[in-house]
Amino acid sequence: MGVTIEPTVNADTYWVNSKEVYQDTNGNWIAKEELTPSETNAFKCYIGREIKLKNRPVTRD
Repeated sequence: MGVTIEPTVNADTYWVNSKEVYQDTNGNWIAKEELTPSETNAFKCYIGREIKLKNRPVTRD
């Protein structure tokens, strides 16, 4: 089964297969419902890519 990850308007909240996951004030990701191992792995990979994209330096030609 595939995993669907959708960002919300709030940058600290995502939907993972219709389960809400948010970042608390300490930077921890909290799921309101338990995620399956495949959902957890997919979310960790997704967040890792998002962080790399946000921290990538902007270069000019």
